[in-house]
Amino acid sequence: MDNKELSKSDWEMITESLGYTKLRVGESQDYPDYESKQKKIHQIEALIAKVNEIKKRS
Repeated sequence: MDNKELSKSDWEMITESLGYTKLRVGESQDYPDYESKQKKIHQIEALIAKVNEIKKRS
């Protein structure tokens, strides 16, 4: 593996960070309404799914 490839621990850190981002958004009071917050949470969940799919292929 060269330095441009992500290691297993890199993928785990990315996934963990996205999980914490999702939690932070869920707890935030800074969104104008429930729908805005849910939209952001769904975007994060979609990104987590993409990362997990790429991780499986790596």
